[in-house]
Amino acid sequence: MKNSLFTFCSPKRIMMIMITLIMVILFLSVILVEKKLSFRFTPIHLILGVFIIIITISSVYGIDPINSFFGRWRDGINLVLIYMLAIFALLIGFLVKQNILFLPKILLFSFISSIFVALISYTGDSWLTIFKNGASTIGNSSYTGAYLLFNICFGFGLFFYYSKIWPKILIAIGFLIIIFSPLFFNINILMGKIAISEVIGNPFLLLGQANAAALGVVVSFLVIISFYFIFSSKKIKKIIGLIIFFILLGGIVYTGSQLTEVNSPLYKVYVEQKGENRFIAWDIAEKSFSDNLLLGSGFHNFSYNYQKYFNPFIFNSRIPEAYFAQPHNIILEYASNNGILGLVSFLALLFFVFVGLFKDKKDEEKNIKNLRIIMIGVLFGYFIQNLFGFDTPITYLLLFLVIGIAIGLSKKEWVFEMPDKQNIVFKVLASVFIMLSFLALFIFVIFPIRELKHWAKAPALDNVEEKIIIINKMQKISLFGGVWDSSFLASKFYSSYVQKFKEINDTNRHLYVKEIDSLINQIEEDIKKQPNEIRSYIVMSQLINMQMNIEKKVDEQKWNKLYDYLMKARGINPYNPEVLIFLSQTYVLKKDFENAYISARQAIEIAPFYKKLYDYANNLMTIKPNPEFQKYIDSMSVQFDILP
Repeated sequence: MKNSLFTFCSPKRIMMIMITLIMVILFLSVILVEKKLSFRFTPIHLILGVFIIIITISSVYGIDPINSFFGRWRDGINLVLIYMLAIFALLIGFLVKQNILFLPKILLFSFISSIFVALISYTGDSWLTIFKNGASTIGNSSYTGAYLLFNICFGFGLFFYYSKIWPKILIAIGFLIIIFSPLFFNINILMGKIAISEVIGNPFLLLGQANAAALGVVVSFLVIISFYFIFSSKKIKKIIGLIIFFILLGGIVYTGSQLTEVNSPLYKVYVEQKGENRFIAWDIAEKSFSDNLLLGSGFHNFSYNYQKYFNPFIFNSRIPEAYFAQPHNIILEYASNNGILGLVSFLALLFFVFVGLFKDKKDEEKNIKNLRIIMIGVLFGYFIQNLFGFDTPITYLLLFLVIGIAIGLSKKEWVFEMPDKQNIVFKVLASVFIMLSFLALFIFVIFPIRELKHWAKAPALDNVEEKIIIINKMQKISLFGGVWDSSFLASKFYSSYVQKFKEINDTNRHLYVKEIDSLINQIEEDIKKQPNEIRSYIVMSQLINMQMNIEKKVDEQKWNKLYDYLMKARGINPYNPEVLIFLSQTYVLKKDFENAYISARQAIEIAPFYKKLYDYANNLMTIKPNPEFQKYIDSMSVQFDILP
């Protein structure tokens, strides 16, 4: 995966789809040789089907159906993945129902894998850099923490499932490796960089990089404890468990109210840690939900709403974000993307999974009761941590694994016996689906792998002609990806042009111009299908600007094209001051400094607290001084306390 331009998400998505399709082929192949066919349906099957149908309809009528169904290479989330994981959940449910001993085996496999992920997190993003950043093969600390949240609970359940001492010892060691990884525990304490007295004064110093996941772990454990008592046969223990559970729910509600209360200590701590950008994103999600109440704007389309309802105050936060793909809150994400129907169906799915995990008397004999409790705990922990985060392919995989386990453990079910006369019809259908699954392997696995190689290969090539050929092939091999990805790659090239600008001369000038043309053509081709992606217009304008600087002349036709792109970007988001800065740079190309000053001033008026705008304005003054504009810059700098 290190050879991929999109390291952490896309290869995993392809792998999940491949494994699911192989499982489907094997499952249907077994059906072909079965003499008697019967199927078991649970309430979870029904609500899962309703959920899938609603988010599909929402996406068909959403802002960008292509993005909803096929997604972006960089984040790896799309409806194709959700469909495959839903099938994966159904197959897991079937396997658990067929043989309950399959459940601890798959949990053990996941837990062992997570130990290796945790060990790598001790090294950060390099085997040579010890105790750095908490990154791992799953992704950054947030991605990895969410993944390990599930597996901490799996390990906890397996510890109580096994009766022999050595499995318990080995699982306990793995559990400690994960818990004390830099993701959950501040490794600086062990390294002596933080004194115990400091920790006593501020217990938050104990926490590692993945704070949301750590909160999820705490909630999971409290839920596990409460349901351990609730599932007891003794009445007094049941009452104690219910009291603990409802106190926990009350604490969650109270904490949530304090988090949104501007003057509360918790709000201030959260802002110090994360900045105000999360609250701004939440507010934008609420606005988009209000305008699209029923079906929302389509699965995974929040980035468009972020631009539509953009708040320039984001540039006053600790981490200014011009682009936001998720609101970092699972409730607001489904509300914004899929409306009230999508949100209700998702919450209903979680509720039915919760109900499906309630105990059965047979569990006592097979020591499964504790695993049911663990699944309930991890479901709550996942939900709570996602009130501050978002899903990735790997967390969706584990969520649907839990859904599949709940299907397998569900007591309520309807058995449908296939009549002998219809067996042959069903087996013909099974044969057709086997062939379709093989076809899907090519469409969603083989072709995307080839395209992924092109994404990785293009920026690394030295030969410009070969690079242009690769660029022209990209996004024409598989259905995945879109204009956002083309723009992302083009921005990588643009950064390289900025770095290499001094190396460009009369000998290689025409090659760079040609390369930029191929990048622009690729984006233009993609933007016809996805015209609402603001970043694509901005990147194209930057590329044309760079192209004219490389050519050392202003081409009127190219300049008009550049201006047109920025006007389209401004039409999508009139409140992004950076678009106005790019527009000001565009006027500078033509030495139209009067309009350059006007655009820079408009940018400052939108976000007078954004230091980057003043840096640009002062730089503009070195190119073409203007006493009146300089006076304006100085006045605004003093008013908004912008240090030079």
